[in-house]
Amino acid sequence: MSQDWWPLSDADPVPGDPETLAALGKHMADAAAEIERMASTLPRICASGTWDSDAGNQFRVRAASTAASIGRTHRRFFTVARALGRSTYGGSGYAAQLQEHQEKAAAALAAVNGTAGTSGSEADRRRAWTQLLDATGGADPTRPLARPGLAGAAGTALAPTVVPVTLAGPMPLASPGVIPPYLPAFPDDPADVTALKNAYNTAIDELAAAAAQQILTAIDNDGLNNPSGFLHWLDSTADSVRGFAASHWAQYVSDLANVAGAIATVCGVIAMVLAFIPGMQEFAAAFETMALLAQAVAFCCHLLLLATGHGSLLDVAVDAVGLVTFGVGKGLIGGAEATAEISESASSAYQTIVKAGDESVGSLIEAGGGASKAAMDIDGVKLTAKMAEQVKEAASVRPVFRAAMKAWQDGKFGGALGKDALGTLGRGLRSAAGLGSAEIGSAMNKAVEAADHMPYAKGVAWALTSRIESYQSLFRITQGTGLGTDAADKLDSAGHPLPGWEDFKSALPHSAGG
Repeated sequence: MSQDWWPLSDADPVPGDPETLAALGKHMADAAAEIERMASTLPRICASGTWDSDAGNQFRVRAASTAASIGRTHRRFFTVARALGRSTYGGSGYAAQLQEHQEKAAAALAAVNGTAGTSGSEADRRRAWTQLLDATGGADPTRPLARPGLAGAAGTALAPTVVPVTLAGPMPLASPGVIPPYLPAFPDDPADVTALKNAYNTAIDELAAAAAQQILTAIDNDGLNNPSGFLHWLDSTADSVRGFAASHWAQYVSDLANVAGAIATVCGVIAMVLAFIPGMQEFAAAFETMALLAQAVAFCCHLLLLATGHGSLLDVAVDAVGLVTFGVGKGLIGGAEATAEISESASSAYQTIVKAGDESVGSLIEAGGGASKAAMDIDGVKLTAKMAEQVKEAASVRPVFRAAMKAWQDGKFGGALGKDALGTLGRGLRSAAGLGSAEIGSAMNKAVEAADHMPYAKGVAWALTSRIESYQSLFRITQGTGLGTDAADKLDSAGHPLPGWEDFKSALPHSAGG
C-alpha cells in the first residue's frame, strides 16, 4: 500500500503483505499435515512385530519417543497455520484480516481525499500548484512576482532592466496535525494567478473540513459516544483484567498446581513425623487433612490443564497416585484398628468363659472356641468401607482443625515435644523413615496385649496379629510408592530427573498443546 496517507496518518497505518502471510500460512498447514502423517505412521511401525530383535526393540523405543515429540511439533505448526490463514479472503486468519483492514484504510483515505477531479481532493491542490507554476514561469508563489525596473544616468534615456525571478521549491507537504500553509495574495498578482491561488487555498480548506467531518461521523456512529466517568473506568479496567486473565490463565493454574503439590508434600511428611510422637495425634491429623486437600487441588488443576491442551498426563498420574495411596493407606489403618478391636473382643470373650468355668481342659477349650467365634468378625472388615470412612474423617476440615486448635490451647503441643524438642522430632523422623503407620503400630500393640490374655487360643491370636502385620507391610508399600513417585516428579521439575524418567514420560500420551 504505497500512497500518501495525509491527512489521516504520516505513514501506512496497516503495513504488511497479506499475500506473503497467506503463502506462509499455507506452507505451515502443509507441513502440519505431513507431520501428522508421520506421527500416525511411526506408532504402526512401533507396533509391528516384523523386526523381532534387540535392534528392532531399541528402534521401536526410539520411534515411540520420536512419535511423541513429532505429535507435539504438529500442534505448533497447526496453530501457526490456523492463526495466519491460507487465503487473503475469507476465514479468520491474520492474512485475511490484514487484507480487510488495508482495504478499509484505503477506503477511509479515499473518503477524506476524494477522487481525482472532485472538489476538495488532494489532487485539486496538486493541480492548482502545477498550473500556478506554469502561469508564473516557475516563480515562488509565496513571494511577489518580479516586475521590470527602470535604470539610467541623469539626462539619458531610461532602459528596462531584468529583476531575477525566485524559483519555487517543492509543493509544501502535509502531515497529520500540520496543514499546508496558504498561498498569500499580493496586489500585483495577475487575475489568473489570484484565481489559481484561491483554488489552491480552497482545496486545503475543504480537505481539512472533509477530514474533520469524517472523524466526527465515525465518532457519532460507532455506538461508543466516548463514554467517561467512574463506570467507564470500571468497565474498562474489568475488560483489561479479563483479557489479561484469558491470556495467562493456564500459567496461573499451573503455578497453583505446583504450589499445591509442594504444600501436599510438606504437610504429608510433617503428618507422618508427628504421628509417631505421643500426644501429637490431633496435629498430625490436621497436617494430614491439609495434605489431602492440597493434593486434590493439584489433581484438579492438572486435570483441567490436560483437558484444555496445556498439561501432561504424567502430572495427572502423579497426583492420582498420591490420592490413591493416601486412600489405600487410610483404609489399611482402619482395617488394622478394626482388627485390634476384634482382638480385644476375642480376648474379652475368652476371659469371660475362663472365669465362669473351673479351669478344666474342657473349659479352656470352650474359651478358645469363644475367642475363635469372636475372631470370625474379622471377615466383615472391608478395606474399601474403612478407606471411605477414614478418608471422609480426614476430609472433615472443621472437626479436625477444631480438635487441633483445642489441643494447642490446652498446651498439648509443647507438652508432647518436651524439653528436648529437637530430640523428640528426630525420633519421630527416624520412625517415619520406616514408612510404617503409627496407628497400625498402636493397633498391633493392642492385639498383642489381647493375645497375652488368651494363652490357650494362640491360633486366634496369631491370625489376628498376622492380619495387622500384613496391613503394616502393605502400608509401607503404598506410602513408598506415593513418596517415590512424588520425589521423582519433584526432581524432574528441578532439572534432575532420575535415570529412565524421561523415557517413561515420552512413552505416555501427551495433550495437544504439550
